[in-house]
Amino acid sequence: MTMTAICFSALRFWLCLLGRNTLGQSYSDTVNIMVDIVENKDYHTEVRPLKDQLQVIDVDVDFELVSIVNIDDVAQSFNINGFLLFTWQDEMLTWDPYRYGNQTIIHPKPEQIWRPRVVLLNTLGDRDLFKDDIAPVAVDYAGYVYWAPGGLIPASCELHMSDYPFDQQKCIITASTLFNVI
Repeated sequence: MTMTAICFSALRFWLCLLGRNTLGQSYSDTVNIMVDIVENKDYHTEVRPLKDQLQVIDVDVDFELVSIVNIDDVAQSFNINGFLLFTWQDEMLTWDPYRYGNQTIIHPKPEQIWRPRVVLLNTLGDRDLFKDDIAPVAVDYAGYVYWAPGGLIPASCELHMSDYPFDQQKCIITASTLFNVI
């Protein structure tokens, strides 16, 4: 895939995430959803958003590589620019669109909602890369959350350069949850 195709793919993703179903929605409907649902005193960002806490949250994770910044064969490492797209259902963030002017999507601040704590196990930097992330969040009326944090990711990788410049590399970035089963 060429760099141009990757850039267009990333652009389409962001346009879909940020612009989907927003035409015709009023400011007051958005504020009402935020107050009634997101800023509700019964919603706690530190508690997994399940009515039955014995259940497990299924979090889908996709990785989108934007670019390879550099490869260091001596240090056996590489830096990439990319983002992870997390998708899950938050049972506490649901509403009836009919009650809110047929509004089907909102964009709260990331810190206003529960997010999975994910760490990268083979990074050379801070393992919790997304702890202070300000990546946009989209929530639809059924409680499906779409969050795409990203940035520069330094990682270790066993590089085999014996066939340079015709070598092929396979580097795996390993992510894991932090503290809780999701």
